[in-house]
Amino acid sequence: MPIWRSGRASPAAAETPRSRTCQTLDLSSFWAIGGSRIGGQMANADDTGAVPMAETWPEYVRRISGGATQAQIAERIGVGRLSVCNWLHGKTRPKAETVIIVARAYRRSPIEALIAASYLDSSEADNPIEIRASLADAHSGDLGAEVLRRLTRLDNLTAPSN
Repeated sequence: MPIWRSGRASPAAAETPRSRTCQTLDLSSFWAIGGSRIGGQMANADDTGAVPMAETWPEYVRRISGGATQAQIAERIGVGRLSVCNWLHGKTRPKAETVIIVARAYRRSPIEALIAASYLDSSEADNPIEIRASLADAHSGDLGAEVLRRLTRLDNLTAPSN
């Protein structure tokens, strides 16, 4: 029950539900004409010229959560219900880190979530990614073998030839 600063319960508290059920949106009815930019992403037209609109963050959250309540979504991802409410009503957008947490909580691709939240453009998802392993993650035996290999190679390069 919400409490005012004075310490009294708010008069509307008895009528206010603690959580509301999120409505499920049927995205099949959302179409645009031509190859226009929608939601920061370039949409591709099909043979009829109709283009599916880019999914917004609120639509994405509703879809992946399967109609869960705001409270259920908030509990699953570890945020407050008010945050989820604001996302679903388009008032705020979560930080990129939170977007990734949401995707992982629902076993979805973080890239898909970052696109829905407009942190990435769908064209950026096609770019190759280069990841280099950190030496801090290497095992001591592997590091020792690599050092020995390099020293041997160095000796071979600097050894006088006959």
